[in-house]
Amino acid sequence: MVGIYGGELKSSDFNDMSAALITELQELLTVGINVDKYQLHLTVNLVAVVCDAPARSNVKYIVGHNFTAGCDRCQVLGRRMGGRMTFPNVGSRRADSTSSVVLENLELWVA
Repeated sequence: MVGIYGGELKSSDFNDMSAALITELQELLTVGINVDKYQLHLTVNLVAVVCDAPARSNVKYIVGHNFTAGCDRCQVLGRRMGGRMTFPNVGSRRADSTSSVVLENLELWVA
């Protein structure tokens, strides 16, 4: 677990919030860990970064999952129904940086 924050406001900038973590991870990945007592050197690998949907949008600097073009994996546009954002087209194509949905809705997609 890297961090949990509470309160009414989240951090305004992920880079500010995670700067110390990134610095420490860079050192661990390049240097590793020396355990002098046992004359042991451990190498460290980063296998995955796991986030829930709101944290992922914060890390990737994209809009949240409740926005019109909120899915960063497909090209479906959401519709507001009953106060909720819905994504009715289940069979949409995968999104990439050249996807028409991303390009046409860039102001909606980038936070």
